[in-house]
Amino acid sequence: MSYRTSSEKFLNAIEENFPRRVVGNLLELPQETLAKIAKSSGISLEDLKKILMDCGSREKVDFKISSDDRNGIIFDKKNAKKNLDRVFGQLKPFRKGSVKYQRGLNYIEGERSYIPYSIDKDRYKSGILEKEAFNSEKEWRSILKLTDL
Repeated sequence: MSYRTSSEKFLNAIEENFPRRVVGNLLELPQETLAKIAKSSGISLEDLKKILMDCGSREKVDFKISSDDRNGIIFDKKNAKKNLDRVFGQLKPFRKGSVKYQRGLNYIEGERSYIPYSIDKDRYKSGILEKEAFNSEKEWRSILKLTDL
C-alpha cells in the first residue's frame, strides 16, 4: 500500500529511518560481538549499549552511522526503487485522497517512525505498523487453524 500511495515518499521514509534500523540490528548482535566492538572503541559494553539506545530512541533520526571514510552508511535508494518497481511496478497507484491512499500515507509514516524491538519494546509494539499486526494476529491464527490438517 505504501508503494502504491507514493513510491518516492515510501523510499524517503525508509532512507530517513535507515540509521535507526542499523542501530536496532547492532543491538541484536550477540553480546560477545558487542563486547568486541566496545573494546575496540575503547568503551565499556554498557556504555556502547547506552549510546546505541540513546541514538535509536530519539524521536527524529538526526544522526549518521559511518563505518569508513564515507559520510555515513548510504541507503541505496536507486537499487531499492529498482527492486520495488520490479515487484510492485505493475500495480496501479492509488487515487490521491482515497481511503486506500490515506491508509498508505499512514503506513509510510509508520515506516518513517519505526522503532525496532531491540531499541524499545513498548514503542515497537505501539508503532503504527506493529499495532495493526498485533491487532490482526487473532484473525490470522484462526485462518491458519482452518488450513491445519
